[in-house]
Amino acid sequence: MRKRILTLFVLLASHLPMATMAQTQPLTGRWMGKLYQNQEQPFMEYNLRMELKQTGTRVTGISYISLINRSELFAKMELEGRWDKGVFSFHEITLIDSKHTDGWGWCLKAGELKLEQVGEYQRLSGKWEGYMDDFPCKPGTLTLEKLNQQPKVAADPVAVDTKGNFGTVNGRTITHQKEVPMYNEAFTVYVYDGDKVDGDIISLQYNGVWLLKKYPLSKSKKALRLEIEPGAENQLVLFAENVGTYAPNTAAITFFDGKQEKNLNLSSDLSTSGALKFVFTK
Repeated sequence: MRKRILTLFVLLASHLPMATMAQTQPLTGRWMGKLYQNQEQPFMEYNLRMELKQTGTRVTGISYISLINRSELFAKMELEGRWDKGVFSFHEITLIDSKHTDGWGWCLKAGELKLEQVGEYQRLSGKWEGYMDDFPCKPGTLTLEKLNQQPKVAADPVAVDTKGNFGTVNGRTITHQKEVPMYNEAFTVYVYDGDKVDGDIISLQYNGVWLLKKYPLSKSKKALRLEIEPGAENQLVLFAENVGTYAPNTAAITFFDGKQEKNLNLSSDLSTSGALKFVFTK
């Protein structure tokens, strides 16, 4: 009996400085890519994402799967594995959440993936096989990638995370923001997609004024010149016009005030918005 699965593709990365492959926990992070199944159409190619945490040789995490162009057909699975001599051996343990059409289902997969460096990306690739209800699924191959990067080491925190209700924008509540110390009352903000470009479209508002409207994020950095206004909130709000291929809508924000250059991610969805609040520090 042949079984087919529904599964998920994403390539995502951070915008932070490069590290080497000799890092002690190379699998920790978000891996995104494609899964292929050895069968006829439909459903030969799927979207796949793994959120991994490595502790020594042990690896735990979550895999997210969805059908290409049908993101409403998805599954979320718990996985575990082992890292040994450049090879990640994994198996999915249980199905946490899913949605599929009648006559189709989800396979719990296992495989061995080899790690290699390809340009600025790390790549996991290899073969997989799986079972659904004790019946074997058609096997295949998969490829996942992430940028080989790590955060800059900073003496002071970039921002203080705060949660609550910070007002609304176009009917959406601002539920979270980062408070950022600035050492100059005038500064430049650069907005771009720090991950794999997945179609995120944003609008940006600063002190009640729309700086960008329905702007598609790309790798190109959009420069915005801002000033801290006395008595104003000095709040930069990200309004999500969509959530791209993979929710939430996330923009990379780099800002430079003449003394510091720092990087942050700002995210929003279709019900809430995230914000940065700039505070002048003498």
